[in-house]
Amino acid sequence: MQDLTFTSSVTRTGGWILHGNVAYNATGLLGQSYIKNIQIYNQMNGFCFAQFQQVWVQDVWGTSWVGSGTGIQAGQVAASAINQGNELYIVGCQLYGGAGYALGIGILIEDCDAVYVRHSGIGMTANGNIKMVAGGYGVHNHFVMGTISDITKSGHGLYITGTGTAAEIFLGGNSWFCSAGQVSGGMTTLNGIRVDVSNLGQMRITDSHIYNNKGAGLYITNSGAAPVAISANTFQANGSGGNANNNSAIYINSGSGSQSALLDGNYDAGSTGVSLQTSATANQVYVGANYWASGHSYGVAPAKDLGW
Repeated sequence: MQDLTFTSSVTRTGGWILHGNVAYNATGLLGQSYIKNIQIYNQMNGFCFAQFQQVWVQDVWGTSWVGSGTGIQAGQVAASAINQGNELYIVGCQLYGGAGYALGIGILIEDCDAVYVRHSGIGMTANGNIKMVAGGYGVHNHFVMGTISDITKSGHGLYITGTGTAAEIFLGGNSWFCSAGQVSGGMTTLNGIRVDVSNLGQMRITDSHIYNNKGAGLYITNSGAAPVAISANTFQANGSGGNANNNSAIYINSGSGSQSALLDGNYDAGSTGVSLQTSATANQVYVGANYWASGHSYGVAPAKDLGW
């Protein structure tokens, strides 16, 4: 599918441009497909790949949405450990809700493997720019690289949540996570990146700019067995919503003894709260050589702190 424009002269109240619809416990993969050079106007939803294998989506422009739908959905929540897909490439796509924040979620990823979001821009959404939900199978091996998450009203910039497991999640490559909640009527607790999934495995956040979010720039609640590697990121002007435990550049909460975070080479130019805040039980945080313009506030002594 390529070189097409989808629009509507009437107000849409549902439906998708393309809907690969199948029950989570069935087998109905959309396989080895190529979608390129698509323009979307006046639609509620874009593309839904409930089950997929090796699908490439490139150069999609979506704007003037209606009805708070979803731009691109990969997978679906599964009641048991059944993988809903692997290898979806989202490259060079622009999904913007516009002044009315009429797009609900830009990219939604549920219970699947290997979604690659590269060199794309998602913004001005009502309920979040990129959201990963871990259910019965979980979300694994996902990459967000060189991508812009810019402005939300009632959802986090990038949000990883759910009752299952998220593992092997990689964010970076000069990505930008900014301005969550920074609109008229926006929620004051929204984060540039928020992770509160029930079980968190390996995760890496590197080489990104996290800026001007109403809540903490990066908010992590980690009860998993693997620490989150946080390195070579820049932070600035986060936490203006002024909420306790959610007004710093980075906030980390984990259970006592649980692997938590490794921080090195990060730079915060200044936040409403402190640059790094941890909870009273986050005693497995390892802090290397970082620059904290707003200092730090440890709820408990970290496992290691080089004191920079």
